[in-house]
Amino acid sequence: MPRLTSDRGQSTVEYVGVLALLVVIISAAGATAMAPTYANAAIGGFQRALCIVTGRACRSLDEQACVVRSNGEGHTLSATIFFVRLEDGRLMLQERLSDGRIRITVTSKSGIGGEMGVGASAGVDFKGVRLDASAKANAALLGLVGRGKVYIARDAGEAQRLVRAIEDDKAREPDASFYEGGLRGEASATASAGAGLGGKDKDRDTDKDGDPGEEEKRESSTSPAAETEASLGTTLEGAVGHRVDRHTGETTWYLRADAEATASASASVIGVGKAGASASSNITGLVRVITDRRGRVVEVGALATYGGGAEYEVTNGPKGKAGGNRREIEITADPDDPSILAALGDLRRHPGAGAMKALTTAIYERGRVDRRTYEAGSDHDGINGSVALGAKVAAGYEQTSEHAKLIDAETRPPGGLWEKRFDCVDRA
Repeated sequence: MPRLTSDRGQSTVEYVGVLALLVVIISAAGATAMAPTYANAAIGGFQRALCIVTGRACRSLDEQACVVRSNGEGHTLSATIFFVRLEDGRLMLQERLSDGRIRITVTSKSGIGGEMGVGASAGVDFKGVRLDASAKANAALLGLVGRGKVYIARDAGEAQRLVRAIEDDKAREPDASFYEGGLRGEASATASAGAGLGGKDKDRDTDKDGDPGEEEKRESSTSPAAETEASLGTTLEGAVGHRVDRHTGETTWYLRADAEATASASASVIGVGKAGASASSNITGLVRVITDRRGRVVEVGALATYGGGAEYEVTNGPKGKAGGNRREIEITADPDDPSILAALGDLRRHPGAGAMKALTTAIYERGRVDRRTYEAGSDHDGINGSVALGAKVAAGYEQTSEHAKLIDAETRPPGGLWEKRFDCVDRA
């Protein structure tokens, strides 16, 4: 018993010493222009000291390298027979990190599901004017299976050699691999209307050889005078998967959800010109849990990505773009943090919205939070066609390229202050 009292007294003295040192360092840091940096270093040191004196194994939440630039190239091949739709796609993403390394991720994804559509159209001639209108809607639901490999290159030269080896199917063992499965739902609708100058369809004037005469050609021809079109589309996708790091043996279990919406409208008038506008938005949410080789949870985290943009163009007139940036917020936390463990215990004992909010707050406050903004863009090119022979048969091929550049980044360590990640932005 005296031994236990002595140990407790020693721990108390160590706590007091660490707290006193923390107060001195933070007070001095507050008087400098680099207060967030010094204060965060002091808080981080204090938290590591607590781990030492309590004997608790703490997960390192130090700053990680940022993605400063990325480029992706991919393609998707699809086919529809009757109501059955098949897809197969591949994407290679190259990401340059702030520490100079290059991360190459190769993803393959296949899907099978059902697709259906409905449509209607109508037209009328009235005193030489032709009016047309049409509308159609499509919906699809697919089951997806994805798999991928991750390679880390030390520099650009090694990355180029790796890409060539991957294309030739001669690449080395990947640094990590992942598998996932999920569902994707799609829905779209398009409506259009037009007005034109038309002619007669009856009492046709024919030449002696039976061909339409000049007068009939003039009357039956239709010249569109005005056209309008509008479309809406949305895509929802959810997946669950796991990623295994070959070097550390850690497994990342994750749940991902994506949502995307698009809208466009255009109008044209002969002799005047054409005007069009489009807008899109997307958001991705991901929740992850990392376990070590023994299956023990060592880290929890969440990532939210959102972006969107709009553009417009008028013939012989103004055109422009708005938005286009992608924003990310990422939270990484140590599940053994006492505040998180206490909130988790309350949720287990008293499940409810209040306990869930308290746990979310604890993870946010006790975790590392990173915010990043990227200047992003993408291009899509493709070809598709269909034929109806008692049943619909269609095929399509699409190529996609995407790119992003980091323009702003900041971080807030557990219990610390917000500070810029100049080590990331300056390398973009």
